[in-house]
Amino acid sequence: MKDELAHNTFNHSDKRESEGDIERPITEHEHFEDYDPTRDLPNYHSPSTDLLENFDALFSTNKVIKTKEIIANILRANHIAIQSIEVTVGYTNTLYEIIPQKGFRINQIKRLHADLSFHLSTVNLSIEPIFDRGTIGIIVSNKEQTILPIRSMINSNDFVNTIYELPLIIGQTVAHENIIVDLTEKSHILISGATGQGKSVLLNVLITSLLYKKH
Repeated sequence: MKDELAHNTFNHSDKRESEGDIERPITEHEHFEDYDPTRDLPNYHSPSTDLLENFDALFSTNKVIKTKEIIANILRANHIAIQSIEVTVGYTNTLYEIIPQKGFRINQIKRLHADLSFHLSTVNLSIEPIFDRGTIGIIVSNKEQTILPIRSMINSNDFVNTIYELPLIIGQTVAHENIIVDLTEKSHILISGATGQGKSVLLNVLITSLLYKKH
């Protein structure tokens, strides 16, 4: 009986040693070679931007001049003195940047929101101070929106030279500055909106951003 017990104990010990050899844990001193994602497809070439359509930006100069005159007349009628109005035409909105006189109060223009909306025949109007420039911005939605070509953004220096790991193009500011974010810095992305507001277009733009930037 003792010999049988000793024999069984010996067998179990051998089994543990054998299993230990097979399932030996990786120690902190072991290192793996860095993974090279280009190794599996060494002959891969990024797609040419010639595959993307290019659109000419067509802006109505007459409409901009007329809107600028309406804004100036309303300010003048309300005894608001300004130095000048600078205009930046965007693809969906136009920025009318007011350079005020000294002693100017922001609320003087903000109180004119209803008057400006009425005379410009639009409800899509906002008035915001631009603190870094010391100006007041009146942003008016364009009645005829122009297509923003992703081709020009893919070819831009901002995107070509970005240091982001997974860069995504999500649009442009009203001042034509590209908006690029790094997917690795975004824990979650929620895309929502009503039908026809561009959710699918945005998803296609995000995918295109990665296709033109990553292997």
